[in-house]
Amino acid sequence: MGQYGVAGGGLSYSTGGYVNWDAQTLGHADECPPTPRRINMNRIGAALLGEVNDPPIMSLFVYCANPVASSPNAAAIVEGLKREDLFTVVHEQFMTDTARYADIILPATTQLEQVDLHKAYGHRYLQYNAPAIAPLGECKSNWDVSRVLATALGYSEPWLHEEPEAAIRRILDATRASNPHLEGITLERLQAEGTVRLHFPPGSEIPFADGYFPTPSGKVELYAAKMREYGLDPLPEYVEPEEFRTYGADDTLVLISGASHHYVSSSLANQPSLQAKEGVPFIEINPADAAARSITAGDVIVESARGWCRLRAVISDAVPPGVVVAPKGPWAQHSPDGATSTGRHPMHWPISPVRVPSTRISCGCDRRDENAMCEGQHAKGNVSAFRMLHCLSPHRITNNRNGWRVRPKRKLANI
Repeated sequence: MGQYGVAGGGLSYSTGGYVNWDAQTLGHADECPPTPRRINMNRIGAALLGEVNDPPIMSLFVYCANPVASSPNAAAIVEGLKREDLFTVVHEQFMTDTARYADIILPATTQLEQVDLHKAYGHRYLQYNAPAIAPLGECKSNWDVSRVLATALGYSEPWLHEEPEAAIRRILDATRASNPHLEGITLERLQAEGTVRLHFPPGSEIPFADGYFPTPSGKVELYAAKMREYGLDPLPEYVEPEEFRTYGADDTLVLISGASHHYVSSSLANQPSLQAKEGVPFIEINPADAAARSITAGDVIVESARGWCRLRAVISDAVPPGVVVAPKGPWAQHSPDGATSTGRHPMHWPISPVRVPSTRISCGCDRRDENAMCEGQHAKGNVSAFRMLHCLSPHRITNNRNGWRVRPKRKLANI
């Protein structure tokens, strides 16, 4: 954590805080009363199953996300998505694990097919994204889908229908008025140069070079008294997960879902070239733990209180005793226990999305009955549509037609 105030030094999670878009211009909250509620996506499974009930969630629009593969407690998410009274729309490029539970799938554009503006995450630049090609088939961007919905719902406010370039200009202009880092940065300049560095006055290019931090004390605060105002402990402390209450009392191990070398969370996990490099989903286990469980390299059953799956065991000294590591990101449909020709699904990845702190692992001889493995996990809708339309990833979804009604549980209007 040292070397603050020097080029290349310091500690930063994200540089996105340099630019926070003007909230009113971005969301028009004062024109949309009442302020909509927010539900933590990490709790989406529990929320769909009744944790949120005043009122309950009756419709779900999923975009830029694949929660079945990337959010905690995937089994609960799947159970929630299978509710007969839940109407789910997924705006997607591929047939993801989440898209399989949609009532309607809308084809989405990629970065190559849409106008966009990219804010920094690990650097200090803004980037204008000009489309390289026209949208394939009937694909639409998030922005265009929103405009179509606004028209269909009868909303006439101009900002709901403007072109993306106009929206970018309006948000840039409003934010620049109160953010000096956007000085001199306009839509026209971004379109001409593509990538533009944020503005920093001479001598302020390196963060905290003067040794001052924006805290009450002006220092880096490990003990943050201001946190008390939010009802939080001013000193970070370790809170033991509930599962650890029994840890050590039996043969459970601590599971860590580390990052994959070839996927970005669940993104890109449907690409054959990267799947070939990553290999089949696996779990690393210390030799001592493997010997105690009669585990050799090969298939093993990994289970927790939330579910189970089959992985390939890799015996390695790289993990300490008592700990196992299974990289996050693989989609259930590409796992060893993925969807079968009958459309049945096993428990959806209790490994990476759940991040369970304790788990039980046993040798592959503990094979389960196929019917038991798939019990309660039948996909809703016409599974033959998946095969007929060849929409299993990595194939792009580019057309919006009746065949994309994955769960025909009710009569649906054309979109």
